[in-house]
Amino acid sequence: MQPYEITAIQWLRDEIRVYLRARREGKQPPAPGDWVGLAWEIGHSLSMMAAHGIAVNPVIAAVSGKLRLEFVGVQGLMPSDFHRMRLFYLSYFERSALLPKLRQIPWDRHEVILERCKDPGQQEFYLDLCLKEELNRDGLLEAIAKQRYETSAMSGIGRADSSV
Repeated sequence: MQPYEITAIQWLRDEIRVYLRARREGKQPPAPGDWVGLAWEIGHSLSMMAAHGIAVNPVIAAVSGKLRLEFVGVQGLMPSDFHRMRLFYLSYFERSALLPKLRQIPWDRHEVILERCKDPGQQEFYLDLCLKEELNRDGLLEAIAKQRYETSAMSGIGRADSSV
């Protein structure tokens, strides 16, 4: 492993550890967008590493492994979770004005939207729907299964009217 990869691993691990330790020790009350904000920052960091030639897979594997040993039982620390965080950032970084809205929606809804919605208009429609109708994960899955985006687009509502 290259020295810059070791530095990247340590830096990313430390960023996440500060957050998780504060939460574990009760120093930081849970806020709805905390994990989403952290996911954004992690995704950004991983994207910048990749842009500068650092192989992200070994970094993710090392960080994930070390954090799972230290924070046993904490969800969201598997390598696939870190890849999803990077995808989250890459999906929205050109639309950073959405960040305040993104922080209002729990992470499990973002996971569904990232997995099921590739079109930016479709993503924004379901983000707005989550906020407007206060959908839980199951409600969001049902809305996607019923193709509410496609139905609204066919009825002429479209993207412009989907904002809430």
